[in-house]
Amino acid sequence: MAVKVEIPYHTIWNFSQSAPEVFAYFQNLEVALPAHFPGLEQVKKIAPDTYLWQFEPISYSGYSLDFKFSTRFKVEPGKSIEAIPEAGGGVGKLSAQWIFKETHACQVEFRAKIEVELPIPGLLKSMATSLATKEITKLFERYSASVTQKFKT
Repeated sequence: MAVKVEIPYHTIWNFSQSAPEVFAYFQNLEVALPAHFPGLEQVKKIAPDTYLWQFEPISYSGYSLDFKFSTRFKVEPGKSIEAIPEAGGGVGKLSAQWIFKETHACQVEFRAKIEVELPIPGLLKSMATSLATKEITKLFERYSASVTQKFKT
């Protein structure tokens, strides 16, 4: 039996750099993603604009979960980068969006959602759901802190 879990995340970053400068960095996916996502073992290009994200496994009480997600990236130059879930190559779905706004400098709104099925008995659903939510939220918070540090002046 498996338990389906959906974990959303949302934050807004304000940077002193210009929006074009920040966008140019984030658009370089093969550099920007692994540089800031903790536990991301690799981001592998598997097709044009499509990548396989492979994270370190998360283990707890004898259960282990490998996080792998395939996403296709859609880039709207200077405005947004969107990660759209792709079938195959993963154990769940990862969707994300970075929206860039020119303010007095640059504001980036980051939204993400992970949907995954945990291979555990239904009896452990409550514990597994809260643990997965906690661990994945922590991963996104560490990503956010790393990105903030990158653009700190």
